[in-house]
Amino acid sequence: MHPRFEIRTIEAVPTLTIRTTVPIERIGETFGPLLQEVWAHARQVGAAAAGPPFALYHRVSEAGADLEVGVPVATPAPAGGRVRAGMRPAGRVACATHYGPYETLEKTYEALQAWAEEQGHALAAVMWESYETDPEEEPDPSRWRTDVYWPLRE
Repeated sequence: MHPRFEIRTIEAVPTLTIRTTVPIERIGETFGPLLQEVWAHARQVGAAAAGPPFALYHRVSEAGADLEVGVPVATPAPAGGRVRAGMRPAGRVACATHYGPYETLEKTYEALQAWAEEQGHALAAVMWESYETDPEEEPDPSRWRTDVYWPLRE
């Protein structure tokens, strides 16, 4: 299934995250343990999830990815240990819905970037992925849905 592109205006969302820098090839193996740590903290402080887990990328280069792994929460929650309390940004974003394994997300990012530029939009440096499908509940990677959000520079 081909990704669908659109421009949306979104509200800021409170989050609990852990920020780290990791080589690109280790993102997958790093994500799960970090997310488990975030979930454990959320349970400890009584924070209710307000959507699926996500990875927010501050910078991606050949040297690695500077990213935050976390969950949106219904109301602001306290930080603790390595878990930071923050906000996913509000504003206009270019969005794409990706279907398939995570290894093919790069193609969706490239297509979204090309589409946004064709529409006359400049993209910000930060972007994030929202993991709409839980791989433990859906073992077939071809059926996984990941929503990509890339803020526009105004």
